[in-house]
Amino acid sequence: MNPGLKDTLDIWDMQIANYGQQIIRKRKEFVKELNEIIHGIHSNLTGGAEELEVLYEPSVSEENFEK
Repeated sequence: MNPGLKDTLDIWDMQIANYGQQIIRKRKEFVKELNEIIHGIHSNLTGGAEELEVLYEPSVSEENFEK
């Protein structure tokens, strides 16, 4: 590896972590909105006998990202 590029690894890591945090946040927002939509649809299909919930469980916690 080019020695000059090694000096930029921390910058790249921070940028990638920032994008990862944004992706996790957007996925959580999407799942929340999706659950609001599918709740009524699934309830109508099952006559209210069942509940459906989509879960998103990332392997990394948002708190693990540097601010």
